[in-house]
Amino acid sequence: MHFCFPALHWIQKGVQRHPVCPPTIGVPPTIDPEEQACELMTTIFGEYLLMNKEHTILIAGVQNLVAETFQQALNSYHGFRVIALDRNLTDMAQTMTSLEPEIVLLDQRLLMDGSYDTAANILLRLRMEHPSSRMILLIDDYHEDFIVRALQAGVKGYLSKDAGISQLVNSVQAVIKGEIWAERRLLALCLDQYTKPFQQARNTNPPGWKNRLTPREQEVLEHLTNGCSNRKIAEQLFISEKTVKTHLYNLFRKLKVTDRLQATLYAFQKNGGAADSTEKKD
Repeated sequence: MHFCFPALHWIQKGVQRHPVCPPTIGVPPTIDPEEQACELMTTIFGEYLLMNKEHTILIAGVQNLVAETFQQALNSYHGFRVIALDRNLTDMAQTMTSLEPEIVLLDQRLLMDGSYDTAANILLRLRMEHPSSRMILLIDDYHEDFIVRALQAGVKGYLSKDAGISQLVNSVQAVIKGEIWAERRLLALCLDQYTKPFQQARNTNPPGWKNRLTPREQEVLEHLTNGCSNRKIAEQLFISEKTVKTHLYNLFRKLKVTDRLQATLYAFQKNGGAADSTEKKD
């Protein structure tokens, strides 16, 4: 395989030139063309490695015919491999634990037995227990409130089950690259709603808000606000990382937040501007 790098041509010719914006007349160029070429090669090579790595995919809850169509389409695409077709949340969770798929295509119907809060809690729990797996919702009907809650809970995008194969592939590629597959308007709504707990905490500061948490959950929250990782919290409290994740899930639910940052900021606001109002001891 051969790559064509325009910057290399400029180096060979000794031309000091930026590939996008030519230097202003009378101003000496400050960009090193050799560095420019290296950056370009690094970017392209990184993209090449990313898309030539095998990316494992789990399809969950989708009807057989649609699931098989998606499976055939994705398996025919270079670098994608569908490793399982699961029909319920229990099977999906077991597959995520044993095989750790990079992408999970999840039918929204698996989440719609209860309220939006219940669905968001399921997604939050899955994200906390399987942080390396990125979820994309497959939807039949568009419900904006549900989509926003799902994005806040950690879903990386959504796609109609009627979407074409090209859209399916594009959405998976985007999420693999770390992008969110959703409209900007929805992301703006997520951001607006993301700040509500902090605004409410600023306006209302009822005494004893920590009483909603167990003593152990309060300890976990204290370490969390001090910037500790799950492993560090486990070491300091002499518990397992899995137990830490369980405490985090419970305190997130009780404080009505969706992630570590929200919990930290919530505690910061409730404590009147200090991440932890308790005095630290050596």
